[in-house]
Amino acid sequence: MATVLFLLLGGSVLLFGCATLLHLLYLRHHRNDTGFWASLFALLGWAALTLGGIVRGALSGQIPLGSFSDGLLFLLWLLASGYFILEHRYQLRAAGAFLLPVITVGVAYASLRPVPARALVPILQSPWVIWHVGLVFFAYCAFALAGLTGLLYLLQEKELKSKRLTFMHFRLPALATLERLSSLLIGWGYPALTLGILFGAHWSRTVWGAYVLPDPKMIWAVLTWVFYTGFLVGRWVWGWRGRRNALLTIVGFGAIILNYLGISFLWQGIHRF
Repeated sequence: MATVLFLLLGGSVLLFGCATLLHLLYLRHHRNDTGFWASLFALLGWAALTLGGIVRGALSGQIPLGSFSDGLLFLLWLLASGYFILEHRYQLRAAGAFLLPVITVGVAYASLRPVPARALVPILQSPWVIWHVGLVFFAYCAFALAGLTGLLYLLQEKELKSKRLTFMHFRLPALATLERLSSLLIGWGYPALTLGILFGAHWSRTVWGAYVLPDPKMIWAVLTWVFYTGFLVGRWVWGWRGRRNALLTIVGFGAIILNYLGISFLWQGIHRF
């Protein structure tokens, strides 16, 4: 089964890579047949990644979250799934040219770091941990997609202000659509992050006897929650809109990247088992 897993993940990388090239061609030329094949290759890459996750779970006997590579693949799977929903619902195919390269590189990186499938260490074998990880990862994906829509907003705004419209302008949704979508994604991600932190705190209290520990990732997660709380307050109370919102969604996504990648490797804590 290890060979099957390798072939599935390798196939996923190739399919996502082809989908990236096709999305770039679609972004430049806007041909419907190119867009169709771009979406099809991306969907096949997602299917291969899904089957790879199932095989990985079968090898470990549970949800594959026993290593950084497993967690990264799960996060990328969620991100790809969210993208397909947005592409179908909001005709956001142009976003694939920006997102799919990240997914391709991420799957390739996780695939090239072979870690034997193993069960979770005993301290992680708790339903609270599964809910904690699932909700936090869901929030991360929502915030990542919000950051992407913020980037697209800035690109579209630049096109309009330049008064020299290029192919990019005609491939991107209207500013109002991008802003509404960004707010919707943060509206989904914020309660998920809140519940994820609460479930993690409950698990921490059960295992270590304290709801909050001096753990870098835990502290940064709380700071991220405070940041998005301020974002929502600013939007609902003070009426923040437009360019400011787009910039804040990108800053928030940067904080997520720093927490998931930077802190994971730079500082030791209870989140490294």
